[in-house]
Amino acid sequence: MPSLLLRAITVTTAAALLAGGATTTATASGVVGTSACGKTYKAGYWWTYPTSNANLRKGPSARHAALGIIHKGDGVEIRCLAKSNRKWARVLVLNGAHENAYGWMAVKSLH
Repeated sequence: MPSLLLRAITVTTAAALLAGGATTTATASGVVGTSACGKTYKAGYWWTYPTSNANLRKGPSARHAALGIIHKGDGVEIRCLAKSNRKWARVLVLNGAHENAYGWMAVKSLH
């Protein structure tokens, strides 16, 4: 599976470069942190859960790479809303496969 993903990324990157476009590469440690935060919340203030399976992303937009899927009903704690548009929330995952991970989720996917 990883080799298939690597091939897909390579083909996509090559196609973008041949078309004259620019590409960006996200690093594993490239999670956008509190620098993108606008309104912040204290730990324990705002607990919620996704209403359906939703991506946990490295930054506050669908253009950022997905870190994994947070399943419907898994708990997350909202730590801040993105200062750019407040449609994205930086969350701490409270349980499930990504427990204790930080990432960004679309607010519309949360209860």
